[in-house]
Amino acid sequence: MTGVANAAATIAHEGAQRVVRVAIDPKGWEVPDRAASAVDRAMWAALKQHVLERLEAVRRINHDVVVAAPIYIDLDIELELSILSGYMQDVVLSQAQRKLVGVEGFQKRDSEEKAFFDADSLTFGQSIYWSQIVACLHSVPGVASVKQRKFGRQGTSTSGSQSQLIDKIEIGPYEIAAGPNWNRNLVVKVEQP
Repeated sequence: MTGVANAAATIAHEGAQRVVRVAIDPKGWEVPDRAASAVDRAMWAALKQHVLERLEAVRRINHDVVVAAPIYIDLDIELELSILSGYMQDVVLSQAQRKLVGVEGFQKRDSEEKAFFDADSLTFGQSIYWSQIVACLHSVPGVASVKQRKFGRQGTSTSGSQSQLIDKIEIGPYEIAAGPNWNRNLVVKVEQP
């Protein structure tokens, strides 16, 4: 459907009626919160109405349809990136940022690879694995190692010793992971030769 990247649905029984709850993941953007501009909220309302009308045309008798927004889960990821000597730190960091979170304010070309935390790369119930982040960063020339400092949902992440390392952030069926803030959550260490 135009404007929808993915959807998740459940059926709940409410007396003789059944309620089909459909959460939609908009393509190319996130559902705005209450503090968003009137234009963004109007865009969400229009998409929600469009989906509801399409579903109403095919719904079963005794089934009510409700269209809902996904639950965005803010992540708290802090890592230590070691850069090999002989590589320019600014270049490696720029490429690492592009791989993980993209570049704010720039429109990507169709041929360009999506960032790991791009709005269209993650969807409902897609857990985040530490190994995915490490593999993404190790694909950048000049990255020697990646060390976990914090990894979890905002407000629940743990930091500390090797024995407390987390390998996965669980994301529920109506939830979508929202990428971390690049400038706040990256600690850089330049590795010596």
